[in-house]
Amino acid sequence: MKDSQFYIRHKDSRQTVPVTKVRSIAMTKTTSITGAAIKLALDNEIDISFIEKDGMPYARVWNSKFGSITTIRRNQLEFSASKDGNEWIKNIIEEKIKNQLALIGHIAKERNNEGLHVQNIREKFSKYLLRINESETTDALDLANQLRGWEANASKLLF
Repeated sequence: MKDSQFYIRHKDSRQTVPVTKVRSIAMTKTTSITGAAIKLALDNEIDISFIEKDGMPYARVWNSKFGSITTIRRNQLEFSASKDGNEWIKNIIEEKIKNQLALIGHIAKERNNEGLHVQNIREKFSKYLLRINESETTDALDLANQLRGWEANASKLLF
């Protein structure tokens, strides 16, 4: 760190980088960093990642103050209990069941087996989709329990 900027030395070259231009710092095993530079990064919510030769991270340092992670989690919790959250999860489960139904159709077609058994399975999948669409449960916990049951039963049909 030099003059509240990151000071980078590499062989014969030297350069300063303003804090506002840095989003994250990636360190390899052969690099070093001063405590002052770490503090400058963390004070400005800049994460520091330690990276292997293959590009995979093996450690990370970030600010210990409550910040965006807490805000994100709080917003996720509020969304999960909202009407929009209920609709979002209903759509996710509905799409999953539609994909399972499409897979059953594909397998039946591949095997030239559009018999009564496959038709019964399709009808059951359709009933679960109808239940999801018609569910007017507004309580997030009740809806979660309903959806888990329907999703589990649809998965059981698939397998």
